[in-house]
Amino acid sequence: MLLYRFRDTSISVHHTFDEHFTPFGMHTHMTAELYCMLQGKGIYRIEGNLYELNPGDILLMRPGEAHHMQADPNVPYERMYIDFDPQLLRALDPEGQLLRPYYDRKAGTLNHFPADPAYMPFINGVLDPGGNRATVTANLILLLQKLCDTFEQNRHITLQPQSLEYRIIRYINHNLEKDLSVQALCDHFYVSRSQLNRRFMDATNVPVGRYVTVKRMLLARQLLSQGKKATEVFAQCGYKDYSAFYRAYKSYYGSSPNQGISEEKLPHPQ
Repeated sequence: MLLYRFRDTSISVHHTFDEHFTPFGMHTHMTAELYCMLQGKGIYRIEGNLYELNPGDILLMRPGEAHHMQADPNVPYERMYIDFDPQLLRALDPEGQLLRPYYDRKAGTLNHFPADPAYMPFINGVLDPGGNRATVTANLILLLQKLCDTFEQNRHITLQPQSLEYRIIRYINHNLEKDLSVQALCDHFYVSRSQLNRRFMDATNVPVGRYVTVKRMLLARQLLSQGKKATEVFAQCGYKDYSAFYRAYKSYYGSSPNQGISEEKLPHPQ
């Protein structure tokens, strides 16, 4: 159930509540996301890494980081999330200091910020029904400043050994131009098809092929938005010829690569 929504050209806020959680598969965004679980119990997976959440916990996901929630369906689930274009902050923060917790880390790591009472005034400010773009943006900036302080304190924490699924996902993200078929991944990581498929589904809630397609389409969109031509980027996105890339892009986005950037394919759960 939607409790509150604010939407502008470069920032949107959603505050939702459900008596019973409905599962929603892995998804990605071209925007940066700040998520806060206000009520509930569950785990959140980001690029294969698992975070156990408590009320008040915050997660940050940069553009392109794949994530999905696995909440306890027997516990009421309330959350708030802010999606924003990182360019929103450039004029006030040209050096990108406020975006360090999004970008100064490996994908799927250091996303989690445990609940802190210092965060709540700014979360409440974002959710003020009388708010406008100025108040929403101001509270977001103040909240990001607090999170930056926490991030700087924790960024040198030694991470746990990386799981197989995390290593597979990291390999995919760094080698989108290569052969990423299930068999090729099995050969690279010396695992069976059944083991790879099972571990990958547990981590992402989608098959390997779907995940690879999503990431390749996100990369294509990023390159095209930078002004590059479709005939120049298909190989970078893992396609051997332009016609295969064209068909995949049109199937995914509903338009050809030469028709501009359409709305994002995988929306937030409502």
